[in-house]
Parts: sequence; structure tokens; C-alpha cells
Amino acid sequence: MDIEEISRRDFIRLTGSLALVTTVGGCIGNGFGGSDDQITITDLTGREISVEAPAERIVVTYNFGDVVAVGGEDVFENVVGFAQYWKRFSPSFWQKYKNEFPQLNDIPNVGYRDDVDVEHVISLDPDVVITSKSHYESYSNIYQRISNAGIPVLALNYHEESMEDRKKSTELLGAVLGKEERAQQIWNYCKKKYDEVFDRLEKIDRAKPRVYIEPRFMEYSDDYVATYGDQSWGAIIDQCRGKNIAAGKGTRPVLSEEFLLKEGDPEVFIVEGVNWPEALGYNPEWEEDDLIENIEETYFERSGWKELSAWKEERYHVTHHEFFRHVYDFIGYQFIAKANYPSEFEDIDPEKTWEEFHEKFLPIDYSGQWMVYSSSE
Repeated sequence: MDIEEISRRDFIRLTGSLALVTTVGGCIGNGFGGSDDQITITDLTGREISVEAPAERIVVTYNFGDVVAVGGEDVFENVVGFAQYWKRFSPSFWQKYKNEFPQLNDIPNVGYRDDVDVEHVISLDPDVVITSKSHYESYSNIYQRISNAGIPVLALNYHEESMEDRKKSTELLGAVLGKEERAQQIWNYCKKKYDEVFDRLEKIDRAKPRVYIEPRFMEYSDDYVATYGDQSWGAIIDQCRGKNIAAGKGTRPVLSEEFLLKEGDPEVFIVEGVNWPEALGYNPEWEEDDLIENIEETYFERSGWKELSAWKEERYHVTHHEFFRHVYDFIGYQFIAKANYPSEFEDIDPEKTWEEFHEKFLPIDYSGQWMVYSSSE
């Protein structure tokens, strides 16, 4: 271990003054505040870590939205550093939360992905660093250095569309943040929404619709871009009884024009908005009709696209990027299930559900436009 990477935790450990070790489900308070207790937990990478809980000093390099949902508005007083990826990739989120919690402007930016500044993180002396399993595995050299400095790194997994991993990630957040009861309330709510989707899907006995989803970044491109294969949105399509035409072609394949037009022929086309604030988010400039018109005048002006079943059947829809890698991913499941089977999910309104989640669990008010359907069956 480098001398400059020794934290106060190393000093405590070296002098033998270890805190009491408990396990998840032990005596941990439900609020933020001082505590000499530690909890020993196993995160979503399978590593066993010991964390002072409730954590008073937190660095978040991913899953910030989940930390906010479970921690509530109090958590902003305990975040001492975070990756400001909202500012870069989700300006709608950044502006909304910054207006409500201006202290976000004063929380240090520790970097994102492979740009996480290890020395900066260590200097903040956090009780825990929270990230995702995928980031921990992709940038293991960064997080190993942080761990070697005696700072526990908690890796969560909302990315792989596993209900068990979502449940465990939410429970671990509750334990580390001292919000076990709130975390359980959130998971109970989420599970109810998931169960409602899956119960309806189990009763459907007809051919699965062919589905193609394409990300929309800051600007529209005539070139086809990487779609989702067997993970993320691709996995949700599969779990919602759809046939993802990119399945089996890798994690982020780019489909050829020939394949999409001649073999894929999607019956359902979905645009997933990424950093597209004029169309989707808390304060969009466009109305629903404007957004659908934009889809019609861009994507369906591509050569051959008006021969696709999705155009002929008017089944082209839009959703925000947010709903496939967080505790509130049930919104994405509702959206995809309704896109696949509009009649069976006619009474389900994922936009309204997202509004309800705000009312129950988020420290900001709902506003804006997050998903739009062109039509129903």
C-alpha cells in the first residue's frame, strides 16, 4: 500500500481499535447519524466488506439515483463526493435536483468510469464508496486501489435484469445508509409492480412481437447505432415476452440495414432517449405530438423503413434511458410490456407509475414527459 493511500481506517485497524462488527439485519439505526458499529456484508461482486453504518461520509461513482431513492433527501448531507455523470448524460436530472438541492454544486466531482480520481476519493475519507458491479469489474484497478486504502467499496447490480440482484442491492443500500425500513418499503412496492407485469404476461398465448430498440443520443444520426443484445433493454424485451431482433448478436451489436429490413422487420420500434432533454425528462420543450412527428420525419425517412411492420401498424414508441438500470426499472418493464401487448396492458400507465414513485419515494416533484406511445392496437 502506498503511504499516501493510508486512510483513518487503516490507522484505526493498525492500532487495534476496531468497531463492533454486525451483520445485515443487526442493530442498525434507521436514520443518518453517528455510529461506532460496523456491518459485514457481501456485495454483488461476491466480496465481503465491512462498513461503518449508518455511513456518514459517502462517495458515489454510480447508482446515484438509487442512493437518493433509498436514502431520501437526508442523503445529500452525507455525500462528500460523486461522479457528476448526471450533469453530462442526464442534464434533466441534474437541473431538477440542483434546483431543489443547490448543495449539489458544492459536492466534489470525483470523476467517472476510468477517470475516477483515486487520490481525490481517498482524500475525502469516505466511510464507503458506492458503485455498480459493472463499473467495479470494468475498472477494477481503480477500485482495488481504493479498497487497498482501507475504504470499503460497495458494488450494486441493477444492470443485469435480475430480480434477486435488484432486491439484494436495495437491501444493501438500506443497511449501509441506515434506511432498512425504507429500503424494504421501496422493494415491496417495486416487487408488486413487477409481479403485476409478469402475472399478465403469463396469461398471454400468442406469437411474440419482433422488437427493435435504438438509442437516440444528443443528435439524430442516419447511421444505425449500437442496439441492445442480450442485456439491459434487450433482456427486458425478452422478459416481457418480446422477440428482440438483436438477441444473440452480442452485448451492443449494430444491425445492418439489410438484416433489419429483410430479416428483422420489427413489429415494435422503440427509440430510447439518451441526453435528449428537449424531448424527454423533467422539462422537455416538445409535446407528445412533436416527439412522434420527429420520429416519423427522421427514422422513417430512412430507406425502406416505411415497409417495416412497425410503421404499417403504427407501433413506434419513445422512452427515456433511465428505466433499465435502477431500483425503479419496473417502469421500463411496464413500458415494454405495454409496447408489446397494448391491449393486455391498456390500463397500465407507466408515466403515472413514475409519478407515483416520485410521490412515495423521491425527494423531488414529478414533472415532464418520459415515454410516449404512437398508438395502441
